[in-house]
Amino acid sequence: MDGTTYTASWDHIVAIYEHDKKNEEYGLRALFKLNHNHIHIERSKMKVSNAAQVFSHKVASVIKLVADNAPKESLLANPVGTAKLCLFMYQTFDSVNASSINAEYGKPLRSAVRNTSLHMAHWKYAIKEFESMKFINKRTGKLTVPPSVKNWIFTLKSFIHLWLQLKKCNIKYFLPRQVNQDPLECLFGSVRSHGVRNINPNCYQFMCWFKTLLINNFMSLKVSGNCVIDNSESALYNLKNFIESGSSSLLIIENDKDVNLINITMIDLPTTVKYTYLTDMTIGYISGYLARSVLKDTHFCRLCKNELISDVENNDLIQIRDFTKKSLLYPSDKFKNVINQMFYITKNILPNFGQANIGRNVYKSDNLKELALIYCLKYKRRN
Repeated sequence: MDGTTYTASWDHIVAIYEHDKKNEEYGLRALFKLNHNHIHIERSKMKVSNAAQVFSHKVASVIKLVADNAPKESLLANPVGTAKLCLFMYQTFDSVNASSINAEYGKPLRSAVRNTSLHMAHWKYAIKEFESMKFINKRTGKLTVPPSVKNWIFTLKSFIHLWLQLKKCNIKYFLPRQVNQDPLECLFGSVRSHGVRNINPNCYQFMCWFKTLLINNFMSLKVSGNCVIDNSESALYNLKNFIESGSSSLLIIENDKDVNLINITMIDLPTTVKYTYLTDMTIGYISGYLARSVLKDTHFCRLCKNELISDVENNDLIQIRDFTKKSLLYPSDKFKNVINQMFYITKNILPNFGQANIGRNVYKSDNLKELALIYCLKYKRRN
């Protein structure tokens, strides 16, 4: 790759997943999309969505982040090849998966193919990289080239040929994601399973069943097998799940009038909480996201910015994940400490009050916004 030989290993993916799980705190993880099925692929090896989530920019960035701070004897001490492979596959996935004309923010390859786009250059580069790839059989030690690599080469060459032919027809752009067989698979599956199982319908039966399915609106894309719908997820998906999960009651309150608050055992709120390096970076990343959300509501008020964000690039995870070097914000120490204490309260104090789904009520309220705006006199008066 780029004139240098690298070695990538699935063991690095397993190791970074286990390291991330080990450092989980408050239900927060740097790689929250990865689960058991992504790592142990015996039952889900045909799911493209799982492969896309493993070979992603997030995984590549976290591998690099952990590798820079891992002990020399650790398995994650030198996974540079695996990180580069994840990033390369992420970019290649993007180049053939664009569904919109304009590029997504920070993702130039996630756009329509045009004369001025980067697709042709990347596809030619990717073909050379795939042609240079060799897989080592762990049992025999022999070098092999699996069908998936050969098929990637064939697919990219086909896309190049398709675009050259489309340009001759004066077509200005095309969306690579539309070139897929998922709709056909779903259509044929619906037709063959209509009424009774008939895997070999004749022309007349096919036409009749097609009309029936069309009228009954049964031709919507089904999430089954390898045909998946690409649903977007927010950056705080795991945070929201954690807060909305509710909590078991440690204190049952039968009558509010009989409650003596003095007898309720409270947990002292620590000024600082010790975390592992990866957990601290993850909480900082989430704090930066929350700070940006608050600043959008305040129209990036200058006083609010001084309180919520920092000019110092003090978070390695944010630095690695920032596509454009200006889209992510670094939280101030004061605001990050507020978020830390909120996590601590949600986990260790709120469950003592015996109210089901109390975390959800906190999440739905504007307490976070009010807490962040308390420093700004301008927005404090407005609220």
